[in-house]
Amino acid sequence: MRARWGVAILIVAPFLSQKSFAAEAPTDIQLSLEDALLRAEASSPLVRRAHRAREVVTALRTGAGLLFPSNPAAFLALGNRRDSSPSVPPSDGFEWGVHLEQTVEVAGQRSTRLAEVARAIQVAESRERLARAETRARVRTVYLATLIADAHVESRGVARSWRTGCFHQPERAFRRALHRMLRFI
Repeated sequence: MRARWGVAILIVAPFLSQKSFAAEAPTDIQLSLEDALLRAEASSPLVRRAHRAREVVTALRTGAGLLFPSNPAAFLALGNRRDSSPSVPPSDGFEWGVHLEQTVEVAGQRSTRLAEVARAIQVAESRERLARAETRARVRTVYLATLIADAHVESRGVARSWRTGCFHQPERAFRRALHRMLRFI
């Protein structure tokens, strides 16, 4: 019997010691449409993804603007040569060779690459504007739907009873469950 009471106290004590913030919660939260739009743009995954994609495309400008498309290459061959063939004069002695290589574009490929990157940047900026517009449209829709729903609830005259009853329902349910549990102990 004492063990059951101990278990019941251990289960119930944390719930009784917690402060209820439901009674202190404001029943009327004010958020303007402009505030909602600013918050949504700042936290929208669509806008953030489009912004990061634009930054990636903008970074392509660096590679496209290079004067030389590849790095220069240099090769050096040094060595001693001995030839046992009957050539005249004999092919013996120190031998060396140098090879330098650099790709040069002569047909305007650099300007073509820069023009393509400029077009890609324009497309990325358009996608970012589209993401912002889509986010703003979604927020406007939800904001207006919330205003309409709130006006509908208030027009029915149940706003006050619904709001106050909503905060106390979890507490009532907990008390009912506690009474049921204590009946069996």
